[in-house]
Amino acid sequence: MAKLALVENDFTEQRGLREKYKDHSWVLDKVKTLIMIPEMEMMTLKMIAEYYDVGIKAIEKCYQRNKEEINEDGVIHKSLADIRDARFRHDVSSVQERTKATIIFPNFRLDVPNSGLKVFSKQAVFRFGLLLRDSRIAKEVRTEILKSFMQTLKGQNTESNGIELETVIKNGVDLIVREIKKMSDKNTAEIQEKLFQVQEKLSQAKEELSQSKEELSLTKGELSHSEDNVLQLGYKLSSLEGENAQLQDALFLLEKEYGYIEKDNKILSGQFIERNLDRMLFGRYVKKLSQDTGVLDRNLFSQIYCMVEKEFKTSLHTRKEAHNDGAGMENKLPLYAHMTDGEWEFAWTCFDVICQRYGTSSSKIMDKVLHRK
Repeated sequence: MAKLALVENDFTEQRGLREKYKDHSWVLDKVKTLIMIPEMEMMTLKMIAEYYDVGIKAIEKCYQRNKEEINEDGVIHKSLADIRDARFRHDVSSVQERTKATIIFPNFRLDVPNSGLKVFSKQAVFRFGLLLRDSRIAKEVRTEILKSFMQTLKGQNTESNGIELETVIKNGVDLIVREIKKMSDKNTAEIQEKLFQVQEKLSQAKEELSQSKEELSLTKGELSHSEDNVLQLGYKLSSLEGENAQLQDALFLLEKEYGYIEKDNKILSGQFIERNLDRMLFGRYVKKLSQDTGVLDRNLFSQIYCMVEKEFKTSLHTRKEAHNDGAGMENKLPLYAHMTDGEWEFAWTCFDVICQRYGTSSSKIMDKVLHRK
């Protein structure tokens, strides 16, 4: 039988995998207390956002992108009258305002627009947990499914089917590392191609600039030896000077872009040695990436630490606890301050891969931080 390897992010990328585990909605109650509209056993988008601890915009965006898939799990529109007239076991009251009514339950309030609202079944709420990428609660939901998967494998006869729990875990780690290296190789090839294109443009711009300077020099000579065509040559001189200035600006921008791409290439190939050795700046780089992309900085740090721990088979948290002083004072240094030199270099590669994933580059982020842009 083929070896199996599952990692938490697989659920966000493979619909077939989500369909296979769609009956595991019971993990929602295990991860966090689930508050649903009584008797209806449904939730609104706002309630789903509160459960997964994300903004309502993230839930709305996820729903729009996966509307067909989520609707199959149970999504209906309820009018204000439907909700107000429902026979609830508990005493409820309502307050009517101009555009909405507030239904007051014993443990929460539900705002219902006069036009009604969409409500989602528990199965649909679970589907959000398989799709949301940047929600800590959603990741815990997917992790609980993996734990259930692992326990199922552990209970089977490993001699008859050839599957061991340790093999499954190892395969999951190997898959993550392979994906990192694959993405790194792909980005390196793309950067090298961009580098070649910029080098060609840079060479062409320098050649045009040289020709412009020669023509400018000749024009100045003509101007000094001609009295009849002074006005005409003056216009020509002014035009050439303007063109020369534009070429200078274009050359400056190309050289700057060349510097960015060359740095990115060196980072991915492990040759970049010009970065500031103060590790405290690393935190500022990650926070700047968070500001530019809208991704929570703790999620970016979590991705980097996970990659490092998987690659080097270590635990940064355990190492940090081991450095606490004898008085029991908590070590305030961030986890990346406890990395070895090899782990530190790999963390930089991971950071650059993540930057590329969000449409930027580590050298641009570093430049913004160092020059406070």
